[in-house]
Amino acid sequence: MLAMLWAVRKMKTACIISNGCTRNLLDDSLFRDYFKKNGCLLVGRPEEADIILFNTCAYCKDKENECLTSMDKLDSVRKKGSQVIIAGCLPSIKPSIKRRYQYKFIGPRNLNELDGITGFKNKMCMMPNNHINTSPLAGKKKIIAYIKCKVKPLARKLIEKNPALERVFFVGYDQYGYDPSMFYINVSIGCLNNCSYCVIKLAKGNLKSKPVNDVLKEFKRGLSEGYTRFMLIAEDIGCYGRDLKTNLAYLLREMFKTQGSYKVCFSNFHARWMISSLANLLPLLKTGKIDVICLPVQSGSNRILSMMSRGYTIEQFEKIMRTIRKEVPNLVIKTHVMVGFPSESEEDFNQTTKFLEETDLDEIIVLKYSDMEFAKSYLIKEKTNEDIKEERRTIIEKLAKRKRKRTKLKILFNALKGMPD
Repeated sequence: MLAMLWAVRKMKTACIISNGCTRNLLDDSLFRDYFKKNGCLLVGRPEEADIILFNTCAYCKDKENECLTSMDKLDSVRKKGSQVIIAGCLPSIKPSIKRRYQYKFIGPRNLNELDGITGFKNKMCMMPNNHINTSPLAGKKKIIAYIKCKVKPLARKLIEKNPALERVFFVGYDQYGYDPSMFYINVSIGCLNNCSYCVIKLAKGNLKSKPVNDVLKEFKRGLSEGYTRFMLIAEDIGCYGRDLKTNLAYLLREMFKTQGSYKVCFSNFHARWMISSLANLLPLLKTGKIDVICLPVQSGSNRILSMMSRGYTIEQFEKIMRTIRKEVPNLVIKTHVMVGFPSESEEDFNQTTKFLEETDLDEIIVLKYSDMEFAKSYLIKEKTNEDIKEERRTIIEKLAKRKRKRTKLKILFNALKGMPD
């Protein structure tokens, strides 16, 4: 017993701190496995750790400031001689922090550099990265996610009898990126877009897709482990494969050759690719194998969409929505909306609310525009007042809540009406 306690005492300790998106949560699990496989004891407090890894996020100013505040605190609480490693997007988006802090830095495209920093025997490339194995949520969100996870087997039985109920049980389920029963597959990093408000490309770079055969191997491994829900993770799933002379439709056709009862959902799908690829994707959507997609619209104003460099008009977006809803009525469709983009007028905002009211969307996630130093939109002089941004965010959140309730009630009513006496 004493020998065991002494061995534990001699183990290196590691603490992982995170702030960010679903991909960050996946990377947290990857880091966790990496440290465990290399004999480290994971601890929850940075002051107890020999190695502190902070996985940062900087998609907006609030996230950037949160991360910088946390990094300042690390200096005051970490024990003498501990090693601090900063990962995630922040070091690439704000490179000046490398001069401000005497830490080690790794970017999202070069996680393998962790091997050189730690000197560990078991390398990063040896670690699978398909699970979120710890809850990043707290309080109410965690409880809701847990309940939904327990309800899911019952929900699936009801959905088999009435597929439309998919839109009742699974709307918003993956909004926070946490589902212990989901198998995640990173299919690409970077994108081919140049949205004027986005700084993530500074960290993630241009598109680099995972080869189709590698994705298929992970997919089949997930099936062999008993998973039935899969999420394809990418900055923009719509442009997958275009750097490899292939595309998403080809990948999905190859995946769907595998028999079984499983569902696939997508993270961000840029509308420009859905517009140009819908003819090829529609037969795949109609298979019923795809249950949730996230199709960000960002604005209902063509003027703002043009300033955002989104590459489509609201009429084009409305057209694909009508087609998808007609051909695949049970598909859960989420969207993102940004309020407060520079020079957004009351008329621009009203066009957005009109679009959202009239369009059959299942989940609306609203974000306030954040003025990031290296984004193209930073140069637009006419800024939107913070109070107006908050007011508009509140209006759309209330609208989204009303729509969600109406949609669910309509689906439940139609399902009950169709049930035998």
